[in-house]
Amino acid sequence: MIENASLDNVGTEKSTKTLYNGNCYDSAAFKKDFQSIVYSVDDAVNKVGYGVFQIRLTFLAGLGWLADSFEIFILSVIGDFLACEWTLYRWQIALLTSIVFAGIMVGSPILGTIADVYGRKKCLTISMVLLFFFGAVSAASPSYTWMVIFRTCMGFSLGGIAQGVTLNSEYCPTNVRGKAGFYLCYFWSLGSIGVILLVWAVMEYLNNWRILLALASVPSLIVILSLKLYTVIWIFLLTSISSYSHVDVSIVMWT
Repeated sequence: MIENASLDNVGTEKSTKTLYNGNCYDSAAFKKDFQSIVYSVDDAVNKVGYGVFQIRLTFLAGLGWLADSFEIFILSVIGDFLACEWTLYRWQIALLTSIVFAGIMVGSPILGTIADVYGRKKCLTISMVLLFFFGAVSAASPSYTWMVIFRTCMGFSLGGIAQGVTLNSEYCPTNVRGKAGFYLCYFWSLGSIGVILLVWAVMEYLNNWRILLALASVPSLIVILSLKLYTVIWIFLLTSISSYSHVDVSIVMWT
């Protein structure tokens, strides 16, 4: 609590003093030094350091990249199976891949704006729910036209997956921020390997592309469940001023 009081100085002159946390300071000097204090969010994040919370967050963002990788790489193998099922031309197969990236182009600025306004965790949750839904219903597509529609919507949802990378970077200290982003690349690689193994197992033993698409959406469901259980609250408290130019910041996290 800060209070202003008139206290007697030597003689009969009076000067305004500032009472803060039981200590008395000269008001003019206190105001000047207090206004010069700048403690940014990056300073607070750096003070926390890189620990279990950040590792869990990196893992969560990495799962998002793994789910993204599954849906992207499945396009390179599913086309031939659909061509046999629906007697498609080569340009129709190519369109199935191109339309996904067109959806990403539209979804990225829209979902990015939503993330800036309502929060990255909410945007990432919305993206993963849409990705799981349209990825799963693609397996039930009754025709080529519906497959194009579902994969376009799936591409739109992929435009918000990058918010996991941003969320991961924002909560990591500056000295490890680059490494934390690099770690996500491992999840993308694991996803690409997982897709190949999944295609081999399903088509070798079940020979059913619908089951293949349904299973490819499972990583998205895992991310959704992880986000549901992963609630983060950060409280930044200015607790004390030990001198004119020092601010002690306490950071409390509930995970």
